[in-house]
Amino acid sequence: ALTVTPPASVDGETPKSFAQRLMDYAFDKHVPGSSTQALALTAVASLVSMEGPARYWLVRSQFVEETAMMLAFALTKARDVEEDESKDAIRERWMRTVTACVKALASGACFDDGQKIVLRSQGGGEHILELCLEVIGAAASQSDVDAKRHAFMLMHNLAFHAGAKSHYSAHEVALDCLTQGVSDADPACEAAACAALFALTRNGQRIVALLRERGRDRALRGASKSTPRAHGDDPRLRQW
Repeated sequence: ALTVTPPASVDGETPKSFAQRLMDYAFDKHVPGSSTQALALTAVASLVSMEGPARYWLVRSQFVEETAMMLAFALTKARDVEEDESKDAIRERWMRTVTACVKALASGACFDDGQKIVLRSQGGGEHILELCLEVIGAAASQSDVDAKRHAFMLMHNLAFHAGAKSHYSAHEVALDCLTQGVSDADPACEAAACAALFALTRNGQRIVALLRERGRDRALRGASKSTPRAHGDDPRLRQW
């Protein structure tokens, strides 16, 4: 019912489903860091949790492409003011928009067709993996940790798609990022990076070969030895 377009009204207004109206609202003009925009993005992205028409309506819509474009725009705005300490509050608001966009894309990439659409998206002309790297690079303060976690989770979700290996092979910096991520101080980022590499190396001879180059294998071995000392008895690691 959420995605069903109602009959035309007598006043001539173009009929739209509830989901379409919510998506239009999410991509309307909002102040940076708008909480209502973040909630709208989350609500629309939650349609992927529904098996059937709602999920496939979402991937056929412009939601992924529009969200990727919004992400690229918010990253640009955040970069423009990052050198000016007097504008830290403005940067923080733009980073909240970045977080909302990455979270929505990560939700959309939780099943096969969604992953395929997200991998094909070109937000502002940039590949989605490049946008993920920018988000992780821009997360310089503790207040940005959610953006970083969702970026790693998005890379993790995309890694499980059958066609992801060619994308990661073409963007070796993304492999460098995941390699560094396995020793990240944040356990959530670390776990997402480890699982992403596991998915990519399964029947991925090209990925395995790339991980043996440029000292990546040494970094991974070093991370495997340092993790217990770094996190001690963190309960989030006991499942591994």
